[in-house]
Amino acid sequence: MNTQSGTVGRRALLLAMLLLAGGLLPAQTAPAADACLACHGPFGKLVATTSDYVWKSGEVQSPHRFVPHASKAIAECTYCHKPHPVPPSASDIAAMRNPDPAYCYECHHVKNFTCGTCHPIE
Repeated sequence: MNTQSGTVGRRALLLAMLLLAGGLLPAQTAPAADACLACHGPFGKLVATTSDYVWKSGEVQSPHRFVPHASKAIAECTYCHKPHPVPPSASDIAAMRNPDPAYCYECHHVKNFTCGTCHPIE
């Protein structure tokens, strides 16, 4: 990517995030994970940074995982986080630290992260 197109891409991303956070874009135009990772990434660093996250079950594990876990697919950030303006406000930062785990609980239905405790792993 050349410098000019990189700048245009970042400006378009910033505008989309600001409009979405302000409720001026419909939710289906939420930024893709790679857009969020432009500031919060790379993904490996995000995983490492959140490795001490404590779930309500008391388990300590990063919420940032490949889904399905054996893949290299990154879940959409908006499954758990609300997009925020740049720069984020104090309440935006607090919300990022308190994600909605409902997406994880679609598979981890007993709300723990120790696989194989409720049925055999397929």
